[in-house]
Amino acid sequence: MKYSINKLSKLSMLKISKEEEKMIAKKVQALGELLEKLDAIEPPKEAFVLAPEGEHKRDDVPVEFDSDEIIKVFNEVKGRYLKGPKTL
Repeated sequence: MKYSINKLSKLSMLKISKEEEKMIAKKVQALGELLEKLDAIEPPKEAFVLAPEGEHKRDDVPVEFDSDEIIKVFNEVKGRYLKGPKTL
């Protein structure tokens, strides 16, 4: 990768000192080396499995429940619907 820190500083309209230029050059070089290492890594050929296939059921959740018993607990019921306060 060809770059010039002076050219980049002029394009971004920033003034940098010689010390900052050296520091930036070191960081850019380290970044380049890291990217080269990442390019060398090859992903696995087999497919990723994020979730098992098939049917998923929880054993701790009841399949059926008596909704009439639950509705009896509430004060204001209209048919099989719970009556709540009006909102604005």
